[in-house]
Amino acid sequence: MDTTVSPGLTLQNLANIPLSQLLGIGQLDQLVLKSDTLNIKFVKKCYEHPVYDKRPKRFKKSYHCRYDDLVFHIYESPHSKKSENYTIEVNPSQTEGYSQLNKLFEQLQISECSRIARIDFSVLLKKKYFSIEELHLAIRPIYKRWMGRYFDNNVKEHEGHVTGFDFGKYPNRISAYYRGIKDNRRRIKQSGRYLNFELQVRNKACTKIGLETLVDLRKVMTIDPYKWIKFYDIRNINVPRTRNEQERWTTFQELCLRHGVYNARLRTRKIARGNLNRDYDKCFDPMLISDRRITVNEFLLKSLRKSLAEWFRT
Repeated sequence: MDTTVSPGLTLQNLANIPLSQLLGIGQLDQLVLKSDTLNIKFVKKCYEHPVYDKRPKRFKKSYHCRYDDLVFHIYESPHSKKSENYTIEVNPSQTEGYSQLNKLFEQLQISECSRIARIDFSVLLKKKYFSIEELHLAIRPIYKRWMGRYFDNNVKEHEGHVTGFDFGKYPNRISAYYRGIKDNRRRIKQSGRYLNFELQVRNKACTKIGLETLVDLRKVMTIDPYKWIKFYDIRNINVPRTRNEQERWTTFQELCLRHGVYNARLRTRKIARGNLNRDYDKCFDPMLISDRRITVNEFLLKSLRKSLAEWFRT
């Protein structure tokens, strides 16, 4: 199954392509709320079966429900004295628009003060222009630890195409994968036209970006969840000031092209003296794409906001 992009197409090749042609599809992939109130009669009316969970003792009861063709999950805490007694999980991207999601919340009778415990931002990028390997080489997330890459099972790892990567731990991580590979990263289930770049935000991180309660949901149009992620133009090294700096930067660039910016920094930290940020941050400029010459961060944000603006109007 094809998981490749156009041959020879790198992020640098996207510099003259119109922005409108590159823009991805932004979505809210997951929304988890904590609430102390719930219309349990409505939940039982929509109930289909319990939610399968590997750790069933975490919850007193679980409900897999369906309302207006929208699937949602309810978990009841085993601690009856707990203030946030119910957990509601729903995927906004499965709705036709915000009005359908809001209708569900009205039926559930949950408060607008219900706490947002997790929210996932997703941008579907066109596989025609973007590849997992290119993003993996250029990305450097702040405050996230590299977890690994995933390869096509049909070929040896060092020969196969990269099908995904993760930074950070679930459910508070950055993930990229070709559409249809999420459930089992080491086996390609289906070929798709898109590459999914997903950012999971949980608990305190939600508060940091200004999404504390359900009433804040519309604020996703004003926040920037990608501000702690950087993408570098690693194929174009800046002009060094000294010969010593030229040698160090050239070696660093070779590591970046082979292992990616994040892992190159880890390897350099083990052998280099001095301040890593001071000595190597000026080595590359931010990656600029499209005819507008915007950073990848700005591109992801524009894709997300454009799609969500249409979603909120529906």
